[in-house]
Amino acid sequence: MNLAVREKTKMSQAGKTIRINIRHFSGRLSGGFTLLELTIVIFLAGLFLSITVPAVRETLLSDNLKTASRTLVATIIKVRDLSITEYQDHTLFFDIENGKYWYEKAGIDESEALTAKDQARTLPEDVRILDIDQYGSERKTDGEQRIRFSRKGYMRYSLIHLGDKGNRKFTLVLEPFLGKVKIMEDYLSFEDIASKDI
Repeated sequence: MNLAVREKTKMSQAGKTIRINIRHFSGRLSGGFTLLELTIVIFLAGLFLSITVPAVRETLLSDNLKTASRTLVATIIKVRDLSITEYQDHTLFFDIENGKYWYEKAGIDESEALTAKDQARTLPEDVRILDIDQYGSERKTDGEQRIRFSRKGYMRYSLIHLGDKGNRKFTLVLEPFLGKVKIMEDYLSFEDIASKDI
């Protein structure tokens, strides 16, 4: 055989080898997963998510006692901050029996006070105000109670006790000079808190 024919044969054999390798490689790709296998995996993933996501969402989002406590703390901080920035006394009112709360600034007229009361926030149906205890005063379990914030942001040392239908209880601790509000689990008195701080 002459040189040209040998080169042509080598090239055609090389081409066959390449074609065989490509076919072999693409055969592996197409044999990786079948449509049925992918469908089963997607179905199982969907089933897993449909079972776990509602349970997680229920735990995170439906704890009305925690949500109500955080919302009330945010309102307390807001009223305190308004007292300081406007340099004017503000009062946070609680309607204990109806689970409502609202705030007013000092010196407003009667119509403004009625508007503020009409715009009161209401606790979730399964959460209630158990009582409000201000240091040095009698604990209030019904009617209206108020916590006043001075223009410097000071308030009386107070405890707001919240509970839910599951008989869980939280205590919101309003610290007078620091302006902090702590949420503590369980129903705590001033003595309980003093003994925990030591």
